[in-house]
Amino acid sequence: MKGEFIDLTMIDGQTLHAYRALPPSGHGPAVVVLQEIFGVNEAMRSVADDLAEQGYVALVPDVFWRLQPGVELGYGEEDSRTAFGLWQRFDLAQGVDDVVKVIQAVRARDEVQGGVGLLGFCLGGQLTVKVAAKVKVDAAVCFYGTRLGDSLEEIAAIDAPTLFHFGSADPHVPAEVREAVSRVAQTQPHMRVNVYPQAVHGFFNAFRESSFHVEAHRQAWLDSLNLLREALFDFPQTSAVGH
Repeated sequence: MKGEFIDLTMIDGQTLHAYRALPPSGHGPAVVVLQEIFGVNEAMRSVADDLAEQGYVALVPDVFWRLQPGVELGYGEEDSRTAFGLWQRFDLAQGVDDVVKVIQAVRARDEVQGGVGLLGFCLGGQLTVKVAAKVKVDAAVCFYGTRLGDSLEEIAAIDAPTLFHFGSADPHVPAEVREAVSRVAQTQPHMRVNVYPQAVHGFFNAFRESSFHVEAHRQAWLDSLNLLREALFDFPQTSAVGH
């Protein structure tokens, strides 16, 4: 089942575009998917579609809406330059505030019945940490979040079930950052860190052939589904489901 773009009105009355995928029932717990720097592209929409198949209302808000609404980039050299330019111009504090408002708006939607989780990639992983430290969410999944070394206090403040996914060969999340995050996680019983051998930045993204890692993708997806299901549906996922 494929989703569609909707206008999502936040609590301050402002509206941004978001991709929404509904489960077969038309309602359920929600997962807000936070994008990489490449926008709400096919890779991010695919994650939402797959989450909807698992019973979630999945939404991917356009976090670049203040800079350039409707960004949808690929992974070639020119698009990568555009993506990095947007990232450099992105107001992180404003982005966190926007996602907090998105969470509040999502909780108020009729189709959302149950908890609300966050799942973010790269920039979206960084936003996941900062938002989960600021507003109540029921689960948080962070894939190779950038600049997490600057967010250790915020990581410690997250009180929801939380899962971090890192690749051991990711130059954007070096070993010292992974180890610092792991030290914080070891003090939090609701927090876990997975590190995948030989995986690089973007290893989960099947649309990015240069970085895709099949085994890391499979295990990360299964573990993420387990955490989301236990936190948002309150019973365990017992079988592997391919993404």
